[in-house]
Amino acid sequence: MVKGLRRIALGMMIACISMEGLHVSAQDEAPKPPDNRRDGYRQFFKQPQNIFDYWEAITFEIEVGKYDFAARYLHDLTEKKYSDAELASLVDKVTLNAIFKLRLVGTWSKDKIINQQAKKEADDLIQMAGAASLKKLQDPERIAKLIQQLQGNPEERAFAFKELYRSGSYSVPFLIADLAKQTIIEKAYILDALKRLGSEVEAPIIAALEGMPVSAQVDLIDVLVARGAIQAVPELWFLSSDPRRPEGLKKKAKL
Repeated sequence: MVKGLRRIALGMMIACISMEGLHVSAQDEAPKPPDNRRDGYRQFFKQPQNIFDYWEAITFEIEVGKYDFAARYLHDLTEKKYSDAELASLVDKVTLNAIFKLRLVGTWSKDKIINQQAKKEADDLIQMAGAASLKKLQDPERIAKLIQQLQGNPEERAFAFKELYRSGSYSVPFLIADLAKQTIIEKAYILDALKRLGSEVEAPIIAALEGMPVSAQVDLIDVLVARGAIQAVPELWFLSSDPRRPEGLKKKAKL
């Protein structure tokens, strides 16, 4: 009887030890919980390959509150020394205003040195992107191609006008120079663009009145009147009262 009880007890002990071993083994093999401090962007996406990937990584880490990781990507982006064309393309895609928002980050890292470096690199990126975008908007060859596209199909015209609008006053000298060379139909597209561009184009249009052929002056006066350009009134008053001017031009300037 006693021996039987001992055997039962021994069997239960062995069973308990075996179960405990299985439990420990299962714990060892169970996957570890995710490390919340791991680089969030790399958990879901590949390592950045180009300027757009780096920007996506920066904004992703900022959105999830991992500013120190965002600072790493910002550092890598600025270290890559991307070309003006690539920087301008980034501005075209995300807007310069979005890049300016990097200045709104109060603290990139608790490490003072890293934090100061990130702030400087944010300013550097803003300056480089802004300069690259401005260079593109002022590019004479680009503006000339856009003016030609004004005569294209509706999609091409819409794109060309949008880009000329971005170039603003920088596009005016080229538009006006082409105005004197084009046929009546081609001129119509240029005049339409001049009437719809932003208010910053009015001053250079007024300045261009002098020295232009009379026919071009008449066209530009029509543009200014259509725009309701109040600042053109003094110049138009002068043209309308100048005895040296052709009567047709003087009458147009009085309107």
